Amino acid sequence: MAAYARALQPHPGLRSRIVAQVEGSRRQKRDGSVRWAPVAATVLTIVLVATFLLVHQSNNLRPSSSPTFTTFTTPTKDSMPSAIVAGPDRAMWFTEQSKIGRIDAAGEVTEYPLPDASAQPSSIALGADRALWFTEPGVNRIGRITTDGKITEFDVPTPRALLQSIAAGPDGNLWFTELAGNKIGRITPAGDITEFELPKRGDVQCGNVCPYGIVAGPDGALWFTESQLSAGGGNRIGRLTTDGKLTEYEIPTANAMPTCIVAGRDRLYACETGFGKLAEISLSGQISEHAVPGATGGATPVGATVGPNGAVWVLVGKQSPGAEAGGHELVRLKADGTFESFELPDLDSVRSGIVVDISGTGWLLAGNDHIIRFRE
Repeated sequence: MAAYARALQPHPGLRSRIVAQVEGSRRQKRDGSVRWAPVAATVLTIVLVATFLLVHQSNNLRPSSSPTFTTFTTPTKDSMPSAIVAGPDRAMWFTEQSKIGRIDAAGEVTEYPLPDASAQPSSIALGADRALWFTEPGVNRIGRITTDGKITEFDVPTPRALLQSIAAGPDGNLWFTELAGNKIGRITPAGDITEFELPKRGDVQCGNVCPYGIVAGPDGALWFTESQLSAGGGNRIGRLTTDGKLTEYEIPTANAMPTCIVAGRDRLYACETGFGKLAEISLSGQISEHAVPGATGGATPVGATVGPNGAVWVLVGKQSPGAEAGGHELVRLKADGTFESFELPDLDSVRSGIVVDISGTGWLLAGNDHIIRFRE
């Protein structure tokens, strides 16, 4: 009701115009020059207020539209694209099994082979230097590619760290997770790497805490998921300041296996792949959970993104492609905490890669070699 009451208040600009019109009518009455000016001003005021309210309410109540989908195929068959990000050149950049790909607005794809075919890049982010940075778990390196295709690689100090996600930090550096290394790494644009070791909790798989997804939060810290692969491991959301101070928040659902994490305007969202939920995290660490529609029978949230208008999109896919039915849905979290579901084109699976660019156009990865564009 409070929101509705605020919606009924005239806009300040409209209010000032009404005041000016009323004062003008009073002067005209004193001068005796326009007999009907007060009546005209009153009528005009009513029309302006009514028009404003109709437009304002129609904007608030306008139903959301269903997106349309267009599918593109990568030149390399079975390229296995996995992560995608908006580049500085108005194109989208994505990772393949042994290449970095680029797709422009017209759907034209260019591929850049990596020096080592076993690199298996898993995540990609836009750096402050306008280059694209990516993790290479297959060769234990961080890669960098410029928009003209020049590739540079940097070795990670911890061997067999099993690098996962990478994100641009608020300090101009790139931050990444080491799933097996049990560390958060930082790499400068010059390629200097610093690692921050995380706590250990018992003898569990993948280094105890198992950091997986990472993102820069609206508070200037790095937020990441602790995704245990066996009981007693992570199951927390971590927060790391740029000077290395760590805070952790436990997820209410045990063994939730959080993976992806994305930042909204004043909170964060994480995929709980173990139980088909979306965790909503406040900047003070309070966690609420939303059951994601379609996350049943082997399907679960595998990717998420927040659009420029604040809309949260979640990609529902299979944990094991080709296994159980399901996993072909794109869902949108509404302001009231409920979801809208949209069926994706009939491909075998969807992958973790999903992003919405500044124009509101969305991109996601599916099948063995498909890129899907969606627009509202």
